Amino acid sequence: MLASADRSAEPLALYNRHRPLICTMDMIQWRGTGPAARAIRDVTREGVNHTSCAIRFPSYFASRIFSIEAEFQDGLDVYPLSKILAAYDGHAWCYPVRPEHHGKVVEAACWLLERVGVTGYDTRGCLSHARRILGRDPRPAEASSLYCSESVFLAWRDGAKLQRLQGISHAPVPGRPMEALGIWGQGIRIK
Repeated sequence: MLASADRSAEPLALYNRHRPLICTMDMIQWRGTGPAARAIRDVTREGVNHTSCAIRFPSYFASRIFSIEAEFQDGLDVYPLSKILAAYDGHAWCYPVRPEHHGKVVEAACWLLERVGVTGYDTRGCLSHARRILGRDPRPAEASSLYCSESVFLAWRDGAKLQRLQGISHAPVPGRPMEALGIWGQGIRIK
């Protein structure tokens, strides 16, 4: 249960409290309130509907945190995290990269950044999860186009080359399947 201070009318109160702890490639799980967000949660049977990663550029923007994410309209792109959170109608949680994976953060982040602005949204791959629920073969994860959790998963599998992910061919959906990859620690609510 959140303390009363966490229920502040200030939309960025939780984020501002936790932002000094947010690091590059920390996973952000999102739970929106709109019809598309609810539809995704209905199909995946998860409590969240979107996944992204935090990214920092300390040499250029010392105090700024960005979110790198695959979105339906724009494909893979980078946005100021505070701007997204301020306008977001819903909740968000940040999951810190576990210490044993800190040495792979640069590789994972670079893999994502190389695809920003040139990789479109993977509608077919996203819909492939509905095929899995219907008992049909889902589409394996690949990087020609990306949906949200697929981009984060492939950054760690193909970019960071985490051995533990090499045998996984299908990207997990947002929520517990992403958490179960074992890359991140306990999440904290930031919105």
